[in-house]
Amino acid sequence: WNEGVGIYIQLMMAVQAEGLLQDGWNMYARLHLLDREFNRADNDDDSWLAKHDSLGFGHFTREQAKALSNNDWLAIGLSYIVGADLRDYLDMWGLAYGEAAATQIAAFGFDTLPRKFYEIGANQYCYGLDTYTQSFEIDNLGNYESELQSQSAIQSRASGRCIDAASSERVLQWSCHSGDNQTWRMDNVEQDVYQLVEQRNQSCAGVDAGSNADGANVSQQTCTVDTAQQWQVQWVNLSDFQLVNVNSGLCLALEDGNTANGANIAQQSCDAKDNSQLWLQP
Repeated sequence: WNEGVGIYIQLMMAVQAEGLLQDGWNMYARLHLLDREFNRADNDDDSWLAKHDSLGFGHFTREQAKALSNNDWLAIGLSYIVGADLRDYLDMWGLAYGEAAATQIAAFGFDTLPRKFYEIGANQYCYGLDTYTQSFEIDNLGNYESELQSQSAIQSRASGRCIDAASSERVLQWSCHSGDNQTWRMDNVEQDVYQLVEQRNQSCAGVDAGSNADGANVSQQTCTVDTAQQWQVQWVNLSDFQLVNVNSGLCLALEDGNTANGANIAQQSCDAKDNSQLWLQP
């Protein structure tokens, strides 16, 4: 939900246009009421058992519901209050949600909200959510990888530092600068899959010895066709992505979540909620 207000306005326009709410602005009021009642119900087990179905969280125990991520809570809550299955719509925006949230939304049995984008002036929505110029059907989930720069620094969401090809064979993070050792060319191997080629020595970032182990080191290597040097881009939101090693299925990450200069880069079990695994192109 990094794009915040813009996505909410688009969603409010969509539910009004589809006749789910007479006035899309009422979505905010409903969300506020749901949040208030949820917080009252999760104080004790008796209250939760009495209300969890009417709140739209019937598949969850009280502790499970309290542990939901912000994205999961919003995906469920918004689907419930507008009366539509928002999974496909959220996918269009690149907003991640978990399997448990998807299962709860599916259980509602609502119709799927169409993937549409509403063209409107910067402040025109203030005069009504039906004042858009035109709407566009989004036929597929989009070619998000085309938004990747072919050559760029790769910056950690957790630390704000950049992946650096050190003078040794190490791959680490360091304060971002414009040097070749922090410039990575994204060589496309196949759909969504790339080799990361640093521009000082033209070496590739690969997992040592093709290891499948959690915590295995990532180093600079002579580029080959080895899948341990291939990384699949998986978008988490509109700006952040994970890099999943094709050989191991593990994610490129700051080792042990270390955000300091010189921290090692390794592979770890993927977790889209872990900022130490999220990357962007500054």
